Order: sequence, then C-alpha cells, then structure tokens
Amino acid sequence: MCWLRDERGSVMAYYVFLIALVIMPLMVMTTEITRAMFVDIHLQSATDAACSAASQAVNVPYFIQSGVLKIDLSAARTYAYREFDSTVSDSTLRRYTPVLTSVNLLTDSMVGCEAVAQMTWVLPGIPALTVHSSAVAGAQATR
Repeated sequence: MCWLRDERGSVMAYYVFLIALVIMPLMVMTTEITRAMFVDIHLQSATDAACSAASQAVNVPYFIQSGVLKIDLSAARTYAYREFDSTVSDSTLRRYTPVLTSVNLLTDSMVGCEAVAQMTWVLPGIPALTVHSSAVAGAQATR
C-alpha cells in the first residue's frame, strides 16, 4: 500500500493542464496576430504598388501637345489591377483574400486606390478579420 501514498507524479497533471489551457492558446494567438500584421503590411504594399503603377498611365500624346499631365483612367485601372494581382499572388498560401476595390482619379494627375482583404483565422469560431488599405500617387513628368 506504499504506492498509494507516493505522489511524485501528481505535479505532472498540473503542467499538462497549464500547457493545454494557457500556453498553447497563447502560442497560437501569437502566431495569428503576427500573420494579421503581415497581411496588413502586405496589403498596404500591394495597394501602394498598384497606385504607383496607375499613376504611370499618362496620356502621352496629350502631354506632348499641351504640356499638361493627364492620367488615362482605363489604362490606369488596367495597370493597377495587373500590379495588385502580381503582388498578392501568394495570398492563398497565407489564407487571406485581397481585392483591389477602387481606382479613381482624384485630379487629372493624381490617382487614389483602395483595397480590402479578409483573413481567416486558424482557430475555429473566430470571425474573419477585414483589413482596409488606401494609397494615393501622382504622375510626374518633365518636358
């Protein structure tokens, strides 16, 4: 009956409880918060790149004739969507869905872009995180 009073392994149950209910969820949330920060930064970079590409769609014949910079909106949208899609091409690996929502002319020589992304969490039951991003870029040229 000596083995009934031996309590050398009873601390192990407390460690298992601590690891299962406290440490593991904290580790998962730490990686998820880091991934959310990555998605935010990557979406902002993609939006900046798309807006910069859109600002390069200057109507060159009009500029040569008048000396005034004017962005061609249809070409700007094409450039922006192409650049945005190539920048976020690895989004399925990172489990988020980015979308370039708008490319608009602010002035004749400035363009504004907006994007949004939905990030799904690894932990079940947590609603998806929505990240918004916007950027502004202007065309520049010298005669």
